Amino acid sequence: MVTMIKTAQNELLASLPPREAATLARGLKEVEFQPGATLQEAGEPIERVFFPCGGVVSLQVVGKDGSSVETGMIGNDGAIGLQRGLGRRKAFTRAVVHAGGRLAVISGENFERACSESAALRDMLLRYTEHLCMQAQQIAACNASHGTEARLARWLLQCSDRIGGDTIPATQEFLAQIFSVRRTTITLIAHQMQGAGVIKYRRGVVRINDREKLEQSACECYRALRGQAPRMEIEPEAAIVPA
Repeated sequence: MVTMIKTAQNELLASLPPREAATLARGLKEVEFQPGATLQEAGEPIERVFFPCGGVVSLQVVGKDGSSVETGMIGNDGAIGLQRGLGRRKAFTRAVVHAGGRLAVISGENFERACSESAALRDMLLRYTEHLCMQAQQIAACNASHGTEARLARWLLQCSDRIGGDTIPATQEFLAQIFSVRRTTITLIAHQMQGAGVIKYRRGVVRINDREKLEQSACECYRALRGQAPRMEIEPEAAIVPA
């Protein structure tokens, strides 16, 4: 089902000056995507720009053998495919809907045209692209330096922050895939966390029972990533298009 979108449902859109918000709103539609839906594929042209209104989208780097590793997580604080505003571009990562599924969508052509006419939109684009780069670097360092339990705790906390609740959809197959470990490893860690009263895991759903203990189990990357959260306030002069 497709409906008109309220820009306040996405933090990036809500940060825009009224003129730019109104311009994008005319081309945006709200579309419901099912979990597991692929929004963009690595290496393919970016044809649409997505602004999540809730839930989580997973950004994944895909190997030649079909395996994938998560390098970013986007909620209603971000967007997928923003670089299309700079012109025709190809996607760096696969973007898969993990939870939720309501996204505001605008065609790449319309978004590019709007960015060419607005310094505020270009400023938003560049700031958020920089944030995604920092997030990917932090997660790469996390994957190389920290154990699976600490990474899983970090991931659950990130997901909870974006969903806005303590109940997180997550199958063991999915977690094993994005962390590049065996499913039995995830099973063992989840069992240990559940035994300690930190989480409750059942039928592809994880519920956080003790957030304080989960934060203690997480590596420092969780706090680092929270500290890197984008500040998208638009400077007044950024909204002025030179004559």
